[in-house]
Amino acid sequence: MPYGLPSNAFEVPTPNCAHPDTTTWRISTLHNGTLNLDPGLYCIDGDITINGGTIVAEGVTFYLATAA
Repeated sequence: MPYGLPSNAFEVPTPNCAHPDTTTWRISTLHNGTLNLDPGLYCIDGDITINGGTIVAEGVTFYLATAA
């Protein structure tokens, strides 16, 4: 019989989006083409729309700073 996970099993600390090595995205749209991302933390603050195209990334973490 499966057992439940502890209540803190999925708590993740809030990243420091103000750190100078962090990339912050505000309102971005990708229509076709290729977006190559360097490794690192990407804080998304606002809307992001992807209509086709390709995102190439390794060692990347996306953090949704705001949610609708």
